[in-house]
Amino acid sequence: MPRKKYLPKNRYCHNSNLSEHEFSMVLWCWVQGASAPETVQFVADDQQGGFQISTKTISRYFKMFGDFLFSRTIEGAWLIIFLPLAELKADMPQDVYEDTMDSMANIVIDALEKSVTYEAFRTLVEDIPFAILSSEEAVELRKIRSARKGLKSTARGDLALAEFRAYVFRIAEAGMTEKEKLMKVYLSILEWMTETPL
Repeated sequence: MPRKKYLPKNRYCHNSNLSEHEFSMVLWCWVQGASAPETVQFVADDQQGGFQISTKTISRYFKMFGDFLFSRTIEGAWLIIFLPLAELKADMPQDVYEDTMDSMANIVIDALEKSVTYEAFRTLVEDIPFAILSSEEAVELRKIRSARKGLKSTARGDLALAEFRAYVFRIAEAGMTEKEKLMKVYLSILEWMTETPL
């Protein structure tokens, strides 16, 4: 007899082998900008040697988190701005579409890393706003990339995380510590994943 209701092991990611606790620990590390090896150590310390997770698996989750956050925060605006891309998306192979988005994200990241002002960047790309650039996004991007100690991650994921962290930091209440602000980022993403699981 079939089950009437299936309860997934993890409500944030239905096809995950990680429990909700393990999954949320990996997400917390990603939000802080930790590297995959640091995350492996963090999970191992919490599990006291019981559950082992590989850096390859962590990297896969980091990519999923970045893609998820990018789709929730930046992608929609880009598809409105670049209407031809939105029209082609349905006919475009998924890997080509992802490469296109990564290329666009790399352009924005290069501009942020060179600390180009928003106005100068708009002039560079013929007055087409790729994203709302500011010094806060540049600072967050540098924090994320330096915390990962140069280990490469997806451009879309880094950009989305930097922009979302900067946004949450801007609207946070005065007197909140950086860790409390990061917790707001983390809880917001978890809430979105509850509504739309990976």
